[in-house]
Amino acid sequence: PYVNHYGEYYGEQEKLLEYIFETNSKRNLLVIGSSFSRPLQPLLAYHYHHTYIIDLRNYTDFSLSEFCINHQVDDVLIVGDNTVAFQDLGWTINP
Repeated sequence: PYVNHYGEYYGEQEKLLEYIFETNSKRNLLVIGSSFSRPLQPLLAYHYHHTYIIDLRNYTDFSLSEFCINHQVDDVLIVGDNTVAFQDLGWTINP
């Protein structure tokens, strides 16, 4: 009776999630979002070669510029409500 039904059904994301598809696309996508973006992720990822998924609740010091230096990213998509991108004290995504 104490199981996390949402987590059991959708799975828990504790770190970077990656999709790699062998398509004609050479573009890579970074999706920043909460678990509400989970149903969209495979649909979006299918149209890119490499897709990275970040849930900022698992990163206290995420740096977009550092991530883009270490990973080849062509497009960035932020999915979710205001708390996905910023908190009361300012942006969650550090430049």
